[in-house]
Amino acid sequence: MSAREEDKKQEGENLTRFWIVKDQFQFENVGVSKAASVDDAFRYLACADCDQGPIGIRMKDKPNEWLIAHDRVHYYTPSSTPSENTTSSTSSSGPKAS
Repeated sequence: MSAREEDKKQEGENLTRFWIVKDQFQFENVGVSKAASVDDAFRYLACADCDQGPIGIRMKDKPNEWLIAHDRVHYYTPSSTPSENTTSSTSSSGPKAS
């Protein structure tokens, strides 16, 4: 079975909502994988604090766009407890992996 036929059989999530971050230094602590494809077309992003991931992707042809999957992270404030976590855009601490 060729790799292409195998890819057709794989199942995965269909993520459709992303935050686009233009500067990697806007992240608190995000790790970037090695090339995730033979042609180095993209790299996965993971939370470097908890090793949760992938939480997003960075495409080789758009090096200044970091796509963070909305459904993979939550936004929190340092004073909140886990049950109080929200996706509020007013927090100053940044997104964290779910």
